[in-house]
Amino acid sequence: MFRRWYWPFLWILIVPLATLPASIALQEGLEIYDQTQIGVAYGSTWVERDYALRTLAPALLNLLVFAWLLAGTIRTAWATLWVGVIAVARLAIPAVILFTTGVVGADGIHYVDWTPTRAMIFVAELELWLGGLLLWLLFALATRVQDRYVEERMEPVEEGWSH
Repeated sequence: MFRRWYWPFLWILIVPLATLPASIALQEGLEIYDQTQIGVAYGSTWVERDYALRTLAPALLNLLVFAWLLAGTIRTAWATLWVGVIAVARLAIPAVILFTTGVVGADGIHYVDWTPTRAMIFVAELELWLGGLLLWLLFALATRVQDRYVEERMEPVEEGWSH
């Protein structure tokens, strides 16, 4: 049952229903600083970048999609590789956003302005989810085209001995 090619796609579309609330729960525990506390001229919702990175931990569940490489079917392995790109992106893109935004405070610690950064990460997550749905549709179309091509190329087998 779990060897079918669509299971990796289901995984990458359903797992965010658990990981997103878990990430939000982790975000609630972040300590918020204002600009005067860290010594910058703007912003009112600064968080330490290292703590913000920890809120991405639930997204590690996306990487379990690679278990389908062991499913034993070529089509499922291909689907897993396609979906694996999204699984890795679900970690990489938010991490890149966190590493490329923010400032170093007067205390030498890296901070990110959490309100706009969190919005950017959410939009990226939404786009990746929609991308996973689109990828599923494209993969389904590609496999259907391949199946029809193979079906048309198959020659009927004759019974008996041929001379």
